[in-house]
Amino acid sequence: MKNIYAIKDRMVGFGQPFTLKNNELAIRVITNLVNSEKPNQTQVDIVDKELYKIASFNEETGETKQEIEMLKILRTLVIPKGENNGNKDQNKA
Repeated sequence: MKNIYAIKDRMVGFGQPFTLKNNELAIRVITNLVNSEKPNQTQVDIVDKELYKIASFNEETGETKQEIEMLKILRTLVIPKGENNGNKDQNKA
């Protein structure tokens, strides 16, 4: 079983859906995108954006079940520069 997620722009609606195993992983992936040092659309434009779980997907049967739930407002996932988020600088010695 996987879940289907999408980023919603409150001004224009939902973007391209993607699948992940669970909500925690979806939040982690989007948090990493938002805080990435590499330029990307998500990092640059997080205003008015929200992460939604929109459905669950059974990989064996192909069935989907609509489950619309707002998980996070993207701007709340920004980690201020200088704070260690547990992923950076751990391998430096």
